[in-house]
Amino acid sequence: MARLRSTLRCLLLVLVQVMKFLHLPLPSGAPNMPILSCQAVPVFCDIDPFTGCADPEDIERRISSRTKALIIVHYKGVPANMDAVLKLTKRHGISLVEDCSHAHGATY
Repeated sequence: MARLRSTLRCLLLVLVQVMKFLHLPLPSGAPNMPILSCQAVPVFCDIDPFTGCADPEDIERRISSRTKALIIVHYKGVPANMDAVLKLTKRHGISLVEDCSHAHGATY
């Protein structure tokens, strides 16, 4: 029962964050659960309309001194622009986590 409450709490926190945006393509709340369960705050970014993946330029605008890691979701079998993403993580000294659950058949 405690795990169910924790999961529901995390889901509600994700929904509160999502409700701040007019349109947010969020294929799954799963990447946000570990963030929320350690009391951190997810920061969402815009997507590249051609790939459906995170827009590296918008990611850079949203990185702050409090940013610890970046979660990149490869979407619809299309990989994110990893050259730009890797440059960002190196420049800002932040960790990178790749979610490949939607990247079936993708190559980079």
